[in-house]
Amino acid sequence: MMQKLLKILAILFVSTIVIFVFGFSAKRNALHKIKSISIKIENDSQLYLTPQTVNKMLIQKSGNINSLPKDALFLNDLERALRTNQLVEKADVFVGINGALGVIIKQKIPIARVLDSTRVFYIDNLGGSMPLSYNFSATVPTISGINTKTDIAEVFKLADFIYKNSFLKGVVIGINKNKDNEYELLTRTDEAVVLIGDLNDLELKTNNFKAYYLNANQRKLNNSYKIINLKYRNQVVCTK
Repeated sequence: MMQKLLKILAILFVSTIVIFVFGFSAKRNALHKIKSISIKIENDSQLYLTPQTVNKMLIQKSGNINSLPKDALFLNDLERALRTNQLVEKADVFVGINGALGVIIKQKIPIARVLDSTRVFYIDNLGGSMPLSYNFSATVPTISGINTKTDIAEVFKLADFIYKNSFLKGVVIGINKNKDNEYELLTRTDEAVVLIGDLNDLELKTNNFKAYYLNANQRKLNNSYKIINLKYRNQVVCTK
C-alpha cells in the first residue's frame, strides 16, 4: 500500500515539475522580442506590392515590431490590416521558433484595365476593382464604354474568359461596350473591330474567331475588313 502511494506521489511530483518547466519556458519565450521579419510575396514575377510597403503597413499597425515581445503581437489583427490593402488577396502572419515574424502575401492579379470618365483602375482576378500600382504596370486589355457597377460585374465575365484563354490572351488588347450595348474586341494584329455582341456562347465565338484569324494570317488578309462579326452561330461575317 505504501509503495503504491509513493508511486502516485512520485508521478504527481514529476508532473508538477514538467508543468512548471513548460509554463516557465512558454512565459520566457513569449517575452522574447521579435528578432527579424521575413516577408514573402507569392507570384512575385510582377510585384504590384513590395516587401517595403508590407513592412510599412506592419509598422503602422503595431509600431516597431522588432522591439515588441512575441505575446504583444496579435497575428489575426496584423493579417486583417494587411488584407485591407486592395492589392492583397490573402495574408498569413506567424512567428517561427527562431523568433522571426513571417509574412506571406498573395497578390491579386489584374486581368483588365478600366478607363471611365473619372478614374483608371484594374479589374482583378476576383472580379473586384484594384488600384494601379506605382511599382508595375500590367499588360492587360483596356476596357472602355462601361460606367456602372453592373457593367463591371458583367464585363468581368468577358475579361476573365479572355485571361484564361491562351489564344485570346495573346491577341486581345481592348474591350469596348458600344452604344448598342454590345461588346467589341480590339486585337494587336488587325485594325478591324471584332464584334461579339452579348456574352453568350463565348467558347463558340472564340473558336469561330480563331479559325478566321488563322486563315486570315495564312492568306495575308489582316486589315482587309473593318468589322469581324461573331454574333451569328457557326459563321463569321466580315464587312469592308
